[in-house]
Amino acid sequence: MEEYEYTPLGENEIRLLEIQPGPDSDIISCRLQHVSLDGVPKYAALSYTWGKDLATHRICVNGRGLSVNSNLNAALQELRSRPVWFVPDHEHATDAKNDLFLGHLKRLEDTMDRVTIGLSEFGSSSIDGSLQQLLDSIGNISKKVKALQEASATKEEVPLARHESQFIWIDAICINQKDFQERGEQVKLMRQIYRGATSLTVWLGPEENKSNVAFSLLRKFDREGSLELVHEDSGPRRLDAPEVAWLAVGLLFRRPWFTRSWILQEYTLGGHCQTGDTDAITFCCGKDRIFNLVKLGTGALAQKHMQDAVIEDQGVSLWSQIYENVAAIDALRRKFFLKQRSNGATHLNRYQLLPMILMSRKVLATDPRDKIYAFVGLAEELFDGGPADFLSTALIIDYSATVEDVYSSFVRGVVEATNRLDILGACYREQEGFVRRTWTPDWTIPVTVDMLVREIVVSAKPEPHEFNYNPTPGIDCIAKFAPDLSTLTVTGFVWDQIVQKSSTLLPDDPAAVAGFRKDCYEILSQAKEIRGAGEGNLQTEDPNSVLLKIMAWNRVRERSGLLLPDAWLESMRYWIKEERITIAGDEMSSNDMFTVVKTGFPAAVRESIDYTHRVLLTSDGYIGRSNRSVKEKDIICILLGCAVPMVLRQVDSHYELVGEAYVPGIMHGEAMAALNGGEKVLQEFELH
Repeated sequence: MEEYEYTPLGENEIRLLEIQPGPDSDIISCRLQHVSLDGVPKYAALSYTWGKDLATHRICVNGRGLSVNSNLNAALQELRSRPVWFVPDHEHATDAKNDLFLGHLKRLEDTMDRVTIGLSEFGSSSIDGSLQQLLDSIGNISKKVKALQEASATKEEVPLARHESQFIWIDAICINQKDFQERGEQVKLMRQIYRGATSLTVWLGPEENKSNVAFSLLRKFDREGSLELVHEDSGPRRLDAPEVAWLAVGLLFRRPWFTRSWILQEYTLGGHCQTGDTDAITFCCGKDRIFNLVKLGTGALAQKHMQDAVIEDQGVSLWSQIYENVAAIDALRRKFFLKQRSNGATHLNRYQLLPMILMSRKVLATDPRDKIYAFVGLAEELFDGGPADFLSTALIIDYSATVEDVYSSFVRGVVEATNRLDILGACYREQEGFVRRTWTPDWTIPVTVDMLVREIVVSAKPEPHEFNYNPTPGIDCIAKFAPDLSTLTVTGFVWDQIVQKSSTLLPDDPAAVAGFRKDCYEILSQAKEIRGAGEGNLQTEDPNSVLLKIMAWNRVRERSGLLLPDAWLESMRYWIKEERITIAGDEMSSNDMFTVVKTGFPAAVRESIDYTHRVLLTSDGYIGRSNRSVKEKDIICILLGCAVPMVLRQVDSHYELVGEAYVPGIMHGEAMAALNGGEKVLQEFELH
């Protein structure tokens, strides 16, 4: 079979696919045609994951061959035999007939789900008498439903789902993936394509890991609204479902679709009915179908992770992580729905796109550029006139451009729109990736460090300069980008130089913990000695209190203005030096670490300082912290228009950005007095 050759698209054109009917044994046959978005026919859109496997499955497009990967081929096979992207039209059905049909169907689904969940608990093919009765019940109800369907179809009162061909948009086929220019142009139309689809079909992949059990449990949750807690003789009350069913649910929501960058745009914008509040979204997993899976999952997982937190006392559990991911996807769709209901009005916040982009490190993309393209397109749809913190014309939309240039152009778009450098706080990286420029975040590298920039953009108020931190309040940045984006030159002043740093804290390594404690004690002693010999240190608090704040820093506590507990100060002194101290009026022996643990201080340290952080000391006696990449002789700089101090490293005549720094005493504009008084001098830093 000759290879299919794409013909170029015209202006504002897309391609739509028509899957031809045929038996399962036949090769998938499709018809691809050009249509204008100005007069496009009704079509569905498919959301799925590309995966990493090569396109080795052949399909027939307009009589010629085209290769697709295994996941898409499986989706096409299922959708050809059981189309789902057009909702059946019940407009002409009589109420009585329709109610009778739905009643039989509901009882059928309920019975089938009870059997599926029940069998999963036994884990055996053996069926006892009660289960056999349920199976017999399924057979009887199924016959009634089938008879009613046939009668309704004959009278054309309840039309069946249409089996004739229908149009669907699938990116891997409808876009010429070998044409970089076309891919870039179609990316600009992506949100219009999904928003214009009459329905959205989500393909999660084939049935595996008891996904049918997960669907049955979620359908039960959908019908009943919640899952009751039942008492177990051997333990506390748990949700009324076997653990194997919950395991299937967990594995379902950990499928690749839920971590793919483009699905956020596809799910948020696709499948919104033109009338009413109904979502026209069908989730398919093998032969299982369900509506509103994300919404159902958010509700069911909320129950599960809260139960585990209470019963197991796990704090942040695996269920909590799964729930937060699914809930975030659901929240974006709700946000778009509320925008539609409010005729486009959205809450204005200085930072709109940047918080979303910070999510991109948690999601996957076959092409790294899509980590930017997917979120920019979504943000432009969510916020009228585009996000306030991004200049879209600055972004390079070109799949032939390097990943580094695309990411650097995104930085340029943020800086030029906001006149701020806060995005530089996201530049910390733990490994080599696609980006070598130190001032450009590499969104492909996961970052475990709890960055200060995340707190800045999440808590930012509508006013541009009201942040929790802001060393240069009311001042815009001065930034110059090289035409080829090779450098970024910024303006600021050197505050101090790092002269000592701690080792990293590895909680499970006793030797590393002991080394970290020893380093912190030496830093504290040196800070006291330096302060005793000099004047003018802006860290007006006692060095013990400053070190405590750094070691047990908590964004919620600091944001709300809460003070650190007094017992923590004494606990810290004991923890780093094991001195004999007094807590709550009782003298604590040198081996009574249990009392320290009870105060909660060690847990706060583990939450705030992990292997990604180091405690540091400057030549003027300032105690701070930064990421583990800092070295002695690095400089702490105050950059104009940046909400946190930055650590820079001089290399010959230019500088490299090391990362953000937290230094009490200069986080809220205090350092500007030294600049205004002539003690510090502005200079340019050329960042490579």
